[in-house]
Amino acid sequence: MMSTIVRLHGDAIESGAPVGTLSAQEQRVVADRLIRYLRVDTQPLVERRLRALAEALEQQRSGSA
Repeated sequence: MMSTIVRLHGDAIESGAPVGTLSAQEQRVVADRLIRYLRVDTQPLVERRLRALAEALEQQRSGSA
């Protein structure tokens, strides 16, 4: 979840009935554009994720040895 100061009209958030869905690829494109537009620094998030993956891989290797 990301918090920022943005003004949106209420109708832009809640339209009543759903108008459709986005595919996973479309969601990635929207998220990427939003991150670039808001100039969000994603480096710390990526580094934490890489460390967690490396740690999980190391645990998996030491558990199967």
